[in-house]
Order: sequence, then C-alpha cells, then structure tokens
Amino acid sequence: MKKLCLLFTIALSVLLLLSCFVQPAHCGGLLDVLFGSLESDAKRQLKFINYSDNEHSPKPKDSPVELFFQNKPQKDYEVIGEITGFIAQEKNIRPALKIRVRQVGGDGLIDIQTSAGSKAYSTTSSQSTYQSSTQTYINTPVSRTHSMSVMNISGKVIKYKDSAKP
Repeated sequence: MKKLCLLFTIALSVLLLLSCFVQPAHCGGLLDVLFGSLESDAKRQLKFINYSDNEHSPKPKDSPVELFFQNKPQKDYEVIGEITGFIAQEKNIRPALKIRVRQVGGDGLIDIQTSAGSKAYSTTSSQSTYQSSTQTYINTPVSRTHSMSVMNISGKVIKYKDSAKP
C-alpha cells in the first residue's frame, strides 16, 4: 500500500512538473494545463484598454479580422482601444491576436509592435523522502521560479466605420 501511495505521489508530481515545461504559460493551475485553449490564453495574456466609454459587442468566431503590421487599412476606421501583452509561442501570435480582436468587438489591429522578452513563472512539485527509522515517506513541497521566452505585443484595435451598417 505504501509503495502504491508513493508511486501515485511521484506520478502526480511528475505530471504537474512536466505540464509546466510543456506549456509554461498555463502554470496557473492544473485545470488550465489540461483544458486551456487559445481563446482563454488570448484573453488572459492580451489585455484590452478601451479608449471610449462604449462597450463593443464581441464578434462571432468566424468574423474576419485584419492584422496590419506595417500598412494601414484602405477603409475608414476608428481606433477603439489598444491590446498589449505577450504570447508564449510565436506560431500563436496571429491566431491569438485575431481571437482577442474579435473578443473586444474589433475588425482589425494596426500599428502592431512585437519584441522579444521573458516572463517569469513558478512551478510547485513535491519531493518524497523515505525515512527508514519510521518506514514512512515524507512529502515536501518544492517551489521553483523559471523564466520563458515570450513575444511582447501591442497594437491598436480598429472598428470599420461602415461595419455597423447592414
């Protein structure tokens, strides 16, 4: 029975530790690690600063979103706010930006700036020690602080002036 408890404890500790190495941005909790999505990452990691008092309704998931790293749109638009934050995996930059723009009710993102950076996160695991005198295992929590490379991102969220028209 003791061996079974030890194996379970070790397996759980390894799972928690490995989950943080696989997707370090999810180390907020095991449920986030197991069930996190790009939608929740975009909302958590990319903050929206609304430039007006108006709330903008979120757009459907299939709504087109235009990203402008250098040029500006040809259509008339208004800037409704700004997105700032980070993305942990470079391959997720465009999808995450589009998701976040839809979530805040925008049609596009202009003046997109990116830069390499780092983000600190911590992991917690347990270390088991066998005490032969009492023939028991002692589990001791172990916390570590790590750093990961991220892409810092900012851009201005736009809404096309004719997008409200039918």
